[in-house]
Amino acid sequence: MRSGRLEDALESLYTVLASDPANGIVRAYLSLLKMSEGEIEASALLLNDAPQSAWEAADMHIQRGRLTLYAADRSRDGTGVHDRGLIRGAISFFDSALERDRENALAWLGKGRTQRQLGEIPEAEDCLVRSARLDPNETMISVELALLRIDQDRLQDAERIIHEAESALNDTNVLHYVKGLIAAGRGNNDEARRRFDDVLVRDPSHVRARLNRATIAMIQGDHPVALEDSERLLDAHPELDLARILRAEALMGLKQWDWAEIALQEILDRKPQHVPALISLGITLCALDRAEEALSPLDEAIRLSPDNPDAWHMRAQFYIEQGTLSAALSDLEAAIRVDSRHIDSLLHAAAILHEIGPSDKAELAWRRVLDIEPTHRLARTRLTEIESRSIET
Repeated sequence: MRSGRLEDALESLYTVLASDPANGIVRAYLSLLKMSEGEIEASALLLNDAPQSAWEAADMHIQRGRLTLYAADRSRDGTGVHDRGLIRGAISFFDSALERDRENALAWLGKGRTQRQLGEIPEAEDCLVRSARLDPNETMISVELALLRIDQDRLQDAERIIHEAESALNDTNVLHYVKGLIAAGRGNNDEARRRFDDVLVRDPSHVRARLNRATIAMIQGDHPVALEDSERLLDAHPELDLARILRAEALMGLKQWDWAEIALQEILDRKPQHVPALISLGITLCALDRAEEALSPLDEAIRLSPDNPDAWHMRAQFYIEQGTLSAALSDLEAAIRVDSRHIDSLLHAAAILHEIGPSDKAELAWRRVLDIEPTHRLARTRLTEIESRSIET
């Protein structure tokens, strides 16, 4: 529900715009207010209906860039990947704003955000530094810098930046969300979940917070919460494929295999080349004692994404279930070649070699595990067993 003050502000702005339709500053601000209220079509219409002269204002191009980034964010929420075409489009709008006003901090901020999403880290940092120099009081610059540090896995720097901005940051949802990302990056899932909970109490429609909470819930084994979050997301946003895969994985966690199969088939009907869904379908079919059907989706996942270690690892699990250990070991080694730190594949490869030998290869395999996790008890125990047998012989 809107506050009376917001209603008064909107009425005043519309009055100004009615008498001066070419006022790009007022038109862009109205569009921003509509966007903040979730009225995306109305926000875009204000820009689309603008006379050509209104586009002389840098604010108009900044707002067009914001709307394009909003579309890119929705695409990312649905697929898990950034739509580089949309993001490049957003950059062009921020560049247009800078052509009209090189000293516009918000234009540099928007461009920095787009470059961060494209992975152009040095360029993004340059833009954000310029923005901060032009407007040291704009707190969203600190938020973007913190997100940049998270992307760089510089979590301590991200925490320092967001802490320094905390007292000036009016949007507590942004604060808790970024702190949740930092906690998740550190593996502190309890704190991360508490932060995402805080965001959702204030804004139940926050898509990224709910997606992240569902993911954390899956990690914690709280499958009912993950299922509820994914279904709430799909009720509001049926196009969100990330929510669809989370729902399927939650159903798998609850051992509701028949429903999981239906959920996965829904994804694959929409996107036949959805690799995570193909992998999960293979697992589900095995659980349903339909092993003869399970190999096909796993083969397809590897064909589509040979650099995906999870695809190799899950096909190896299929072969283990079938007792074909040599084929399983081959797939596990393929997963390790793709990702030398894929701990599940390292463990399973070591376990197979421990069983079938030779002992020197088993020893090497357990040492690979300890190189990644030096305190891993099982690996240490198995290595001690091998060393003891060697001494005895």
